[in-house]
Amino acid sequence: MNPCRRLFVALLLTALCCATQAHAGAHLRWDACYRDPGSTSNKNFACDTNTGSERLVASMFIPDTLSRITGFEFVLDFQSSSPTVPNWWQLKHTGTCRQTSITFSTTPPPGAVYCTNPSSMVGGIGSAFSNLWGEPNRGRMTIATATAEPFSAGGYGSAEVFGFILNINHAKTVGTGNCTGCDVPMCFAIEHFKVTRPVGVGDPRYGSDRSKDTDWIATWQSPTACATFTTARNETWGAVKQMYR
Repeated sequence: MNPCRRLFVALLLTALCCATQAHAGAHLRWDACYRDPGSTSNKNFACDTNTGSERLVASMFIPDTLSRITGFEFVLDFQSSSPTVPNWWQLKHTGTCRQTSITFSTTPPPGAVYCTNPSSMVGGIGSAFSNLWGEPNRGRMTIATATAEPFSAGGYGSAEVFGFILNINHAKTVGTGNCTGCDVPMCFAIEHFKVTRPVGVGDPRYGSDRSKDTDWIATWQSPTACATFTTARNETWGAVKQMYR
């Protein structure tokens, strides 16, 4: 082969290789993991039934060199296009309109192909609240997973690692006692996630390269629901404490 041609092929293969390498960061999709068939960034629902549910799936890419991983901590922010978070999205806590309409899972979606589950995890939603930073249309969930058997990312290369699923059912959408606001566009975003490891080893924190992609967001009822979403800001001590109430 001509030396120039050989050099061109080598450079092309290098470029293709690098193009397929995923940068460390969080990913959020409906129905399936980010790279798996059937995943979608926007979910439309006619808000016409109380049966069925939706599945919001978080996954991530983490550096292959990380070792002694014991779990993950996620911060999931949400924002409505209405002045306040709708009743339909008031979930989890006592007194909210749809208190039992959200469940948590650490089992990958059915039919997952590219989404790797490297170690059996358990976990749950640590907190969920509205009025984030004093803004009535914003809120936050904190989510944590853990394993009794520490594992290493080594060997998974650029594999997509499964994080968690939030199952959101359609209860109280229509009829007597319904909760209003199902039709309001919503934006969901993984603000950051932290890899937890044994004390003294260090817990690296990752976001996403938001200048390059929108893989870290998912929308409800409108693909432009995140157009006005603002990312993290300097938080007061009061706001930090609110995360753990």
